[in-house]
Amino acid sequence: MNRTSSRTGLFLMELILAVLFFSLAGAVCVRLFVNSHLISQKSVELNHGVLWSQNVAESFYACEGDFAKMVSLFPESEVDAAESGNKQLTLCFDEDFSPIAVAGNAPYRLTASVDSEQEHLLTCRIVMRRTADNSVIYELCPTLFTAKEASND
Repeated sequence: MNRTSSRTGLFLMELILAVLFFSLAGAVCVRLFVNSHLISQKSVELNHGVLWSQNVAESFYACEGDFAKMVSLFPESEVDAAESGNKQLTLCFDEDFSPIAVAGNAPYRLTASVDSEQEHLLTCRIVMRRTADNSVIYELCPTLFTAKEASND
């Protein structure tokens, strides 16, 4: 009888160790899945941030730096004054990065402001932000030389 209880205790200890090992392995796997989901979400945000920033930059080039023309290309945008005193174009996006009317609870926000720091040189500062923590997802600063070429008479 002593021999049977010894085997039972050994089997119970082995079973406890196996459950502990699989619990630790499961916890590591759950952590890896959570981290991979967060990395995937950041990648999606970055891809959309780059895409929309490029769209605004292309409109900046196509409109030759004319802010009013840029605003007309984005009907769901809002125009307000930036900290520097220049006008600022604001686009808001929902969770799927579809443009929405400017709203305070939009998860993503893109701002673009045109500055003329030097004569004949316009710079458009485009910033895509996550609204919740105001962190920058992507930033782009295209420049445009506006002087006309001298014509030969």
